[in-house]
Amino acid sequence: MKYKLIFLSIIVYLSGTIQSSAQISPKDSLLVKSFYQGANAGNCASISVIKLAIAKYGADHVLKSIQYLPTGYSVQLQNDVVIMLSKMEEGTISHLDKFQLGTSCDILQKAKFMYAIMAKNKMLIDKLSVKTF
Repeated sequence: MKYKLIFLSIIVYLSGTIQSSAQISPKDSLLVKSFYQGANAGNCASISVIKLAIAKYGADHVLKSIQYLPTGYSVQLQNDVVIMLSKMEEGTISHLDKFQLGTSCDILQKAKFMYAIMAKNKMLIDKLSVKTF
């Protein structure tokens, strides 16, 4: 419950409105309940980031653009970085994310895709930060 209130406080902050935690909108309540972390998943921060992004941009506008390719996707992030994600990578990550369905299958599927993009972006960042001597 403590983390739920922290998350809702962040949503309120991002929306630029001042509300008490007792005045949670139905939209925010649906988002919080739409999907959640499975047992021993260790991805609570990722779930929080995805839910915050959905709260700020809307489920269909978190990613700036998605181009469907025969082998996967070309995704442009809000900061204009482009991530290439193969269908195989998406499938592998989808099995590893351990997201659980709450009240919205649609938001869960979008969140799983966002998680795959986050994982691929992290992999690319780590690859770029490796130094060879």
